[in-house]
Amino acid sequence: SGTLFPDAPSPPPSAVKEAPIPSGTAREVVLVQNEEGELAWPAMVVPQAEVTKAMLSGEACNKARQLVVRFFEDNLYSIIEATDARVLKRGTKPFVDQLRNASFQQSTAVQRALRYLDRGVLPAGFKWDTWREDGIVTTPVKTPVPPEPEPESPTIDWTPDPVEEGKFKADYASYCQLKGIKIKRPPVLSFKDLDLFRLFTLVQREGGSASVYEKHLWKSLYMELGFKTLPSSGIHCITQAYEKYLSG
Repeated sequence: SGTLFPDAPSPPPSAVKEAPIPSGTAREVVLVQNEEGELAWPAMVVPQAEVTKAMLSGEACNKARQLVVRFFEDNLYSIIEATDARVLKRGTKPFVDQLRNASFQQSTAVQRALRYLDRGVLPAGFKWDTWREDGIVTTPVKTPVPPEPEPESPTIDWTPDPVEEGKFKADYASYCQLKGIKIKRPPVLSFKDLDLFRLFTLVQREGGSASVYEKHLWKSLYMELGFKTLPSSGIHCITQAYEKYLSG
């Protein structure tokens, strides 16, 4: 037992070192940059030797500058730029900086990451099929826990209401004419056709774009559009698409 955030004297800012950029060859716990540019999302790097096609979900990963990570928040995989992450290590930045943020300390994902670092305990179903125990990285001594089945990826059903969809298309055509928007080809998000009605419906369900920004929901909405992984540019792309086609 014991707190994951023990009270300790804060070192002077000049004494706090910057955590390194992850190498990609080891199983490292990292903080990944969020949509606000803060290194605050805890994840684990999948070593290059353990990456599978299923993790990439059709996306290309440049091993020289990109990493595959699995987020502690939702067990989802993502391809990120290596420079958008730092190793999560107590006493170094950005971890020390984030400790000033109460929501960071209260985050379930952060607590899961620290529980692994401190006690070697992983969330249920977090290990991937190619996880190796042969010394790729020094793994903390694990507290015995009963094995649990790998959770199935959630299936998000989407059956649009034909009446609502028809109304949306009519209203959107009028909106485009009013704003002078000319769509020469279907909108695309991460190399796939973007269903504007679905995106609009998801954003409205959450109370509008202002609420989505405030609650940091763009990541989850991106996944609800049918994507299995979140590329490093995913949040930027979905927000840009919404601003371009649906904000006005």
